[in-house]
Amino acid sequence: MVRQARFRIRLSDEDRIEVTMEKDAGDVVSFVVNYVATVGDKECSVVRYDTHHGFPHKDILRPDGSLDRKESFGEQDLLALVDLAIDDLKSHGETYRARFERWRK
Repeated sequence: MVRQARFRIRLSDEDRIEVTMEKDAGDVVSFVVNYVATVGDKECSVVRYDTHHGFPHKDILRPDGSLDRKESFGEQDLLALVDLAIDDLKSHGETYRARFERWRK
């Protein structure tokens, strides 16, 4: 039976990490870890880790919503990747946001 878990991690008044995982028999089978920033009056996805397209990867997003680049992770434990994604976004969120804001100019 597939179960879904969702939670948010507040980084600041304007920034958060949104996590969605689907688990089957205790194993993560898909996930999205999304860094969302409020820039001006708009909520924007800045960096997203997910398993869409059938493989785990990290998307670096531009202010217009287009993809700057995609980094693939190959065959890895998905729960470990969720933890890695959360740690990365907590540690580097300010850097990701600053780059995103520079791209807006």
